[in-house]
Amino acid sequence: MQNEILPRYLRKYRKIEHPLGMGNNDRFDIAIIVPIKNEHPHFQETILSLLEADSPGLTKIAVIGVVNNSTEDTDDIKENNRQSLLWLKTVAEKTAHRRMRITWIDAALQNPLDPKDAGVGLARKIGMDEALTRLSDPLKGLLVCLDADCTVNKEYLTSLETEYLFGGFKAGVARFEHRTEELADDHLRAILSYELYIRLYAAGALYAGSHYSYLPVGSTIITSGAVYMQAEGMNKRKAAEDFYFLEKVAKFTPVKIVYEAVVYPSARISRRVPFGTGPAVDDMLKGKRNPDMIYNPKIFDYLSDWLKVFMTPTLLSKEEYLEAAKGIHPGVYDYLSTPVISRELGNFLAHSKPGEYLTIRKRNWFDALKTLRMVHTIRDGYLPDIPIDDALKKFAVMIGVIHPEHSPDKSKRLQKQLEWIRVIKP
Repeated sequence: MQNEILPRYLRKYRKIEHPLGMGNNDRFDIAIIVPIKNEHPHFQETILSLLEADSPGLTKIAVIGVVNNSTEDTDDIKENNRQSLLWLKTVAEKTAHRRMRITWIDAALQNPLDPKDAGVGLARKIGMDEALTRLSDPLKGLLVCLDADCTVNKEYLTSLETEYLFGGFKAGVARFEHRTEELADDHLRAILSYELYIRLYAAGALYAGSHYSYLPVGSTIITSGAVYMQAEGMNKRKAAEDFYFLEKVAKFTPVKIVYEAVVYPSARISRRVPFGTGPAVDDMLKGKRNPDMIYNPKIFDYLSDWLKVFMTPTLLSKEEYLEAAKGIHPGVYDYLSTPVISRELGNFLAHSKPGEYLTIRKRNWFDALKTLRMVHTIRDGYLPDIPIDDALKKFAVMIGVIHPEHSPDKSKRLQKQLEWIRVIKP
């Protein structure tokens, strides 16, 4: 039965083969997949960071640079990718006999992507699908996502090895901290504010009791081959591929934190995707988004109240759930009573019955996307963002801890606040 899982996955979900730049018989235990597009020479820092990390002692690791562009990309991008491939091939020769090897996939010059699908989601998928075919154990082996603007800590590889050897690992995320060295003050404040924003959301979701309280950052994703295949592989989205992939994974296995592995993403400004770190920082620097404002933590009290009502092992009618939502907060009711969600709730309840799987089915129905949209419905209609200082003081009271120490210097204060919330939500 196990011998059929990989061939069945490949038949159904791998549409095009993109061969690895190594011998057909080479096998490894862990694969680190790095999408690379128009990143020369900056991505070299990512690869060198991996080469300088503590070396694994018992496992074989492959770092796969997925160099990619579409048929419609500019000649400048294609030339940049050509330079990336040349560099990867040179480094691959030098690491051919190491426990951690560098290799590549050419999805640029020889196998360019269809413009309809080309993007980070497809690049990750190509690398992860091909890596599956080379894992010494396709079920136990680890598939790890990293980005071409990241570096890693010294213990990164050895922590992955530990999870592979001893952890019975299924799915998780590495810790992350945006790099802030040599940034101008306004850029520094923007990236610190953005990381605070996403961490407060995750910390608030954790406080509320949400199953989806992990931080969905693409460069931190780690799954076993078995979990990857059960989730039907990485999606081909051009943005938010990490959010939707982890949401799918979390519906059948918890997403843990790999504490000893730390990724350091760049704070660069980018419009390569419509949302995420790059566009958010760009908007702050252009005055389109206020870096001093953040979620009102009171929202997460209302999310918590809703989850307490909905996640009980009892089954109410749609009308009873909507009536309960009215009593919690108008924003909770507004979201659940929208035509699409109301209809989905009715259909879910019509096909549900009391029993041991009801709580799991409820958790899977009220998923990461519905959680996010309920929070934003309350925010946009009733509880807009508030100053960061006020928000963190409120949240500290809610969770019963001392709020971060005040500093008159805004950048230093943001750094202290970020260090504080990293402890609460790694």
